[in-house]
Parts: sequence; structure tokens; C-alpha cells
Amino acid sequence: MADYYPLLARAVAALPNSTPETRKAIYDRAKKALLGQLHAMQPPPPQGAIDREAQALDEAVARLESEFAVAAIAKARAEEAPSPADAYPGDEAPEGEPSRDEASTRDNLRPAAPRPVKQESGGLRRLVIILGALAGVGALVGFAAWKLRDRPEDLAKLAPPTENANPESGAKIGQRVGGENVAQPEPNAGPTLPIAYRAAVLTRDPSEPGGVKTYVGTVVWRRDSTNRGPNQQLVSAIHADVDIPDAKLKTTLVIEKNFDPSLSFSHTINVRFIPGDGSPIGAINAIGMPEMRADEAPKGVALQGLPVQIAANAFLAGLNQTSAEQNRALLDAPNWMDIQLSLANGSIAKITMEKGAGGRKVFSDVLAEWNGK
Repeated sequence: MADYYPLLARAVAALPNSTPETRKAIYDRAKKALLGQLHAMQPPPPQGAIDREAQALDEAVARLESEFAVAAIAKARAEEAPSPADAYPGDEAPEGEPSRDEASTRDNLRPAAPRPVKQESGGLRRLVIILGALAGVGALVGFAAWKLRDRPEDLAKLAPPTENANPESGAKIGQRVGGENVAQPEPNAGPTLPIAYRAAVLTRDPSEPGGVKTYVGTVVWRRDSTNRGPNQQLVSAIHADVDIPDAKLKTTLVIEKNFDPSLSFSHTINVRFIPGDGSPIGAINAIGMPEMRADEAPKGVALQGLPVQIAANAFLAGLNQTSAEQNRALLDAPNWMDIQLSLANGSIAKITMEKGAGGRKVFSDVLAEWNGK
């Protein structure tokens, strides 16, 4: 089940005036979106699965409200406590302490507390957009959490398909280290197989030169198809399978366009990590928003959105609808995608993936298709 508490807590924290009524509006909106997504799935999930997700959301709400109740009680007790001046009747004060008049004079000499600046309507509109996005993430989390349960058939799908293996990929990667010299297929060759491009995981390691250890691997990009729902046409998605053998880590990445108008996201990026036994990377606790980086650039530009964890080593990033054009341009242009990782062992890492000629074509073709829909 998904962990809804961080999402709800973040949405409630952004409220300009947190009251039981305004918080209830957030909770109701999140639950409506969650149940709507689950009931719209094809094939429909078992009722027990829907009930478990709804219960997880209710438990997150109860946890939040209990925290607010404790805070309210503590505040009330603090307000009921008598002030030092009230503890002594009349105008007398104990020896060594100022009288009421002296205390009043001293208080008047203190600088006035800064008054809150009145926010313009534009700030309020931005807040509404943020809250809408957070509520949408709740629905996305519920949708993805059910699909990403730790079922054997799901885990089996995470491994890159064996039929895509290319026995000559190692040589081709070596040719591409200095450029894009991709070998041309023979005239009578069979169907073109996906080409593996460069990928790597970089971790902080003080014992290594430069303090960074690099695990080299490969990434295969392909055009995939996803189901938009009942009686709907299939739509293309961008799919990547990453294999980092020395790190004993496999990763699957899927980029999809959002066609649900009730959600405040233009696209979603689903990232799943599979660390093997004895992997030096281990479990991943959190990810940053993917960054798109040009060749030789030291740092990329992050896509605008919000990443959330939906299961162990599984994450979903929603791209902001308000930054759709900027995000689309970033996805289309640079040759590398980097994702910052926060590891369970307390270290930080980064996974980097090269598009290459094949990956750039996949991105270009799928983005063009999405733009036409």
C-alpha cells in the first residue's frame, strides 16, 4: 500500500489557514480522486485491494488529525497558564523582579513584531495549483501502488526482456565512447534489435580517486504501448531498461502522458529499482526529479514536478501541468537523463542514462505522437 501521510501532510502544511474544515476538504478531495482511479482501472482490482488503499488513506488522515489535536491541547494549556505578573496580586512584585508598570514600559521599548505581508491574489492562485497537484499525486499513488504490489508476476516483468539482448552491444558501446559511430546492419540482416547505450551509477566513496565510485552499465530505450482505459486506443510510452552488472542493479523507467483531466500532471515518470543480493547500492529511499543534461555538461536541468515513493524501491514523478512546455522541451533535447538517489545506507548516488541515436528517436517519435493527441 502507498504511504499517503507525507502527501497529505505537505498539502495541509501549505494551507494559509489550517482549520478542521479546510483540512477535511483536502482529505475528501484526495479520497475521491483515489477511489475514482482505482474503480476506473481495467481490469478492475479486487474490492479487498480497494478497501486496503482506502483504509491506508483513512489511517493517514487519523494520524494527521491526532497530531493536530495534541498540538491544540498543548496550545490551550499554555494559554491557560498564569503569567508571572498575574501570579502576584496588586501592584507588588517579588524582590528582584520588575513591577507591572516597569514590565509594560520595557515591553513598549521592544521592537514591534513584523506584521505578515498581505499576499496578492497571484500567490493564492499558485497555492491552489500546488494543492491541486498534491491531491492529484494522491490519486496517482493509489493507482500505481495497486499496480506495483510485490507480486511475482510484477517482479518478473521488471527484468529486461531476453529477446532484446544484443551479442554485439559491448563492441558498439565501445565505439560510442568517443562518438556516435553506430554499426550499420548488413543488407540481409533480420529485424533491427534495440541498441544498448551507456549508463552508470555514481556513488560517493572517499576511498576512490575524486571521492566517487562509478559502476558502468547499459540502457536500452524502446517505444512501448499502454492502455488508457476501457474502450480507449493504446497510446505510446517511452520505456528504458537499465542494467548495471557490477552494482547488481537493474532499473526500469517508463514515461507516459497523462490523459486524465482530473489530475494536475501532464506526464508521469515511473522508476523502479531492483537491487540484487549483495548489491553495493542496496535499497533506495528517495529520488530527485530527473535532470536532462547535454553532452559534456557538468549538471543537467531538472524537470518540474514532484517525485513520491509508491512502494519499496519504486517511485512515481508527476510533471507539473503548468510547466508542460518547458518539461517537453527538456525531455526532447538533451542527450542524458540523470536521477539523484538517496540510499537506505545514508549515502547519495546518481544514475545516468544516455539516449544515444536510438533513444533520441524514441523520445522524438513518442513526444510527436503525444503532441498530436
